[in-house]
Amino acid sequence: MLRAVTQSVHRMASHLRVIGSYLEMKDYTNALGRTKESIKEMHALEASLTGLANLGMTVPENGAVWFRMAPQW
Repeated sequence: MLRAVTQSVHRMASHLRVIGSYLEMKDYTNALGRTKESIKEMHALEASLTGLANLGMTVPENGAVWFRMAPQW
């Protein structure tokens, strides 16, 4: 499952680079087509991440989970 998420993120990054290139060339038709593909990929990524979150996240019945961010030095 994690491998699928990683691959999906890489595909999304690739789509965004290509869309940016089309926009720089003012090729709006191809940019729109690639954007539609990206939206489909984003929905697949959402489903994969939701699956991972449901598997890996548990909350105690009598309390909440606190996350503490480490400072960026």
